[in-house]
This record gives sequence, C-alpha cells and structure tokens, in this order.
Amino acid sequence: KAYSFDVASGEFGGLYLWENPVAAKAWFNDAWFDRVRRERGAEGKVVAYSAVASIDLVPGGTPKATASAAVATLIWQPDGARVPDDAGSLEAAIRAAGDVSGLMRVHAVVTAGRRTGMLYLWQDAASADRFLARTAPAGASVERFDVPILMPRAKSLQSLAGDRYRQVR
Repeated sequence: KAYSFDVASGEFGGLYLWENPVAAKAWFNDAWFDRVRRERGAEGKVVAYSAVASIDLVPGGTPKATASAAVATLIWQPDGARVPDDAGSLEAAIRAAGDVSGLMRVHAVVTAGRRTGMLYLWQDAASADRFLARTAPAGASVERFDVPILMPRAKSLQSLAGDRYRQVR
C-alpha cells in the first residue's frame, strides 16, 4: 500500500496492489465503507485497475526512507493506445525510455472500460518530473499522487502469475 494524495483534487487514499480481484473485494467490503464513513466523515471510493504487467526495480521491497516523499504518476494513454501486456515487453519499454533513475515500480494497467495507462512509483518528485518532461506521450493525461508513506510489502510480488511480473536488477 502507498498512502496517497492527489495533488490536483486534494483527494487522499491509498494505492493498493492485490493478488487478485477476489482479495481486493474481500478488503473493500461493507464494513470498510462503514469505517471510512464513520472515521473520515466521507464516502469511500474504490477505483480498480487490472495490472496486466508489472516490474519491480527495487527487488526485495521498499527502499529505506528518503529525505523526500515518494510520488506516483499515472499516465493514461491516448484512446486506442496499448500498454505492454507481459513483463518482458514492459521492461523493454522502460529501458527504451532512457533515464529512469528513481523509478521503483511500474504497472501497465487497464480499466474495465479498456482504458490503458502506466502507473509509476518514484522515489522522489524530481525523478518523476525528469521522466515526465521527456517521456509523456502526446495526447496522454497524467495524474500525480504524492506518496508520503510507502508500506513495505507483506510478501513478494513474485506471487503474481506467469510472465506478468518481473524483478529487474
């Protein structure tokens, strides 16, 4: 889980990576929505994406805290654009992008409506800004989330099936 704040809207929440949709639905149940309403005074909202491919550039987990907060960027592809659907293709696309220093993880995502995007988790805002300045495709839209708290993983992402996941050293 990455605790997140959407800079543009002021919305807050978390970015979760679940092993499968059943596990996510088990967590975001009626009791969860009741607790959010009671404790936060707001209606909870869950937006789900399928991670069709993922790579982890920090094998073994989350790096030690840095002086600045992490940042997540979600780059929505222009209509009709595809994202890599296996870890090998995703890794090749990231390597072709050039300097990705500060990148911790990247997930190629698809919504239920078939909208595609790339979710990047960066160690700091400067790394994200350098990448976006030279890489965001024309026609893409970008969502940015500050990530002041990044929880360590309870278990390795290796449990994701088949060629959808790869650790990169």
